[in-house]
Amino acid sequence: MKPSAASRAVFLGGLFDQQTAAEDKAEEEQKAIEREARRDPLGKKLVELGYLRDEDDYYGDLGDGWGSNKDFALPWRLPSRLFQFPMHYRRREGGPGNVYISHPLLVDHPLVKRVCEAAGTEPVYDEEGDFSFETTNGQWHHAIDLMTAGHWRSLLNTRQFTTGKAILSALALKLTYSDNKVPEMSVSDGRRLLAEMGVLEPPLRTGWAAFSQPHENNYEGQKSVPINANLDDKGAEAWAIIHGIEDGVFKFNRGVFLNWTPAGMLRWREEQNATETA
Repeated sequence: MKPSAASRAVFLGGLFDQQTAAEDKAEEEQKAIEREARRDPLGKKLVELGYLRDEDDYYGDLGDGWGSNKDFALPWRLPSRLFQFPMHYRRREGGPGNVYISHPLLVDHPLVKRVCEAAGTEPVYDEEGDFSFETTNGQWHHAIDLMTAGHWRSLLNTRQFTTGKAILSALALKLTYSDNKVPEMSVSDGRRLLAEMGVLEPPLRTGWAAFSQPHENNYEGQKSVPINANLDDKGAEAWAIIHGIEDGVFKFNRGVFLNWTPAGMLRWREEQNATETA
């Protein structure tokens, strides 16, 4: 008795499923062989030491995360992301891995020393290579994280880990933001920082006239007129914000963000008119 067409279809379908499963298994086995062939000895060692989750992680962060540096001596225990995440495991696909540091001076960081000594490797600083972006990010993180009332002096004491522009940019930003109605940086502290950095106070107190035109926003019934400064000269920008706060051109909107006041907007328009007719 010949099998029916339906039976033959079931039989052939089963063979097809078996063939597909066999091909999938062979493909997985080949991938496993390829993964084993490209395993990085350093990555494997870091996994064994518990510093890395997977040696196939090409962009692994090394360290215990936020607060991992609290037991270290100063300056390494400062709450700066540059000090809390001082190094990363990086590997170009198919190439050897390295422990990269975000600043050359981080070679002396206790965590960098601990990890590299345990793994039998030396940290690498990639100033202009594929991972050089981490240097710029690290410099900014160091400046913005320590630009607070309690840490700005520590920032100046460790300015070798960042740049003057990053410090001044962070100051200008923190002058315009308050946390729970307490400014991240007060005007008085801003003045002290600028003085210690040698950024002289300009004779004119209308530097804010170079800011972008004020525009009122209305979000869910909450009106605001945020400041859009973004000057190339960050020292001049910081001074303009300080003068604007002192002279009533700016005030904190609902205690969080610095905004133009109605009088400030009027003064801005007056300054523009004076410039156009001069």
